[in-house]
Amino acid sequence: GSVNTPPIGNSFTINGNLSIQITDNKNDSTKNDSASTSGIAFHAGKSSLTANDSIFIETSSKAIDGDAYSLGVTIQNLGAAASSSGSRPAIGENTVSFNKLNIKLLSTTEGGEFAEAYGVEMRGNSSSTIDELEVSAKAGGAQVNYAQGILATDQYELSGGTITINKADITTVIEDYGNAIGVVSFLDSANTGSTIHIENGSISAQSMDGQGAAYGVYVKGQSSTVTLGSDTAES
Repeated sequence: GSVNTPPIGNSFTINGNLSIQITDNKNDSTKNDSASTSGIAFHAGKSSLTANDSIFIETSSKAIDGDAYSLGVTIQNLGAAASSSGSRPAIGENTVSFNKLNIKLLSTTEGGEFAEAYGVEMRGNSSSTIDELEVSAKAGGAQVNYAQGILATDQYELSGGTITINKADITTVIEDYGNAIGVVSFLDSANTGSTIHIENGSISAQSMDGQGAAYGVYVKGQSSTVTLGSDTAES
C-alpha cells in the first residue's frame, strides 16, 4: 500500500507582513526530550507557495540532555504517496517564491547528542526564488552541532531543485564540535543534485572554540552547484 499522501497541485499565497515566533524550551522536568521548532513547513508536490511581502521567523529550541532542532523554512517535494519501500515517484516540481525573508534560529542543549539550526532547507525537485534573505543561525551545547544558512539536496529518489536569491546575508555560528556552513548543496544518492545561485550579499561561518569546522560554501556531488555573484562576500 501507500502512506503519507501530501497535498498535490495546490496554490498557497501569503499577503501582508507576517511575524512567526516559536519557542520549545525544555526544563528539568522534561530531561532527555527533544526540542523542535519550525517556522514554515511546505511539504507538497506539484504545488506553489508565494509570499508577496515580508516574513520574519524567529525560532528557539532548548533541551536538557535531549536533541534540539530549529528550522526556518523547509521545502520538501514528497511527490506521490510513498510506496511500501519508501520510494516516491516524481510528479512535478514545486514553485516557491519569497519577497523578503528574515530568519533567526537558536538551537542549544545541555549534553544532548545533536543541536541543529537550518535557515532555508529544500529537499527534492522544487524551484525557489527569494528576493532578499537574511539568516542568523546558531547551534551549541551538543556532542555534534550544525548551523547552516541554506541547504539544498535531492530526496526520496527525486532529483534536487534550484534556489535563486537576489540578495542574501547569512551568518552561521556553532559552539563546540560540529559544522557551521553558510551554503550547502549536496547529492545524497544517484539523482541530479541541486543548484544554488546568490547574486549579491555576504556569507559568514564561524566555529567559536576551534573544535568544529566552518565553511562558507560546501558542495558535494558531481551535479551539485553553487554560484556566487561578483558582489557576494564570503568569510
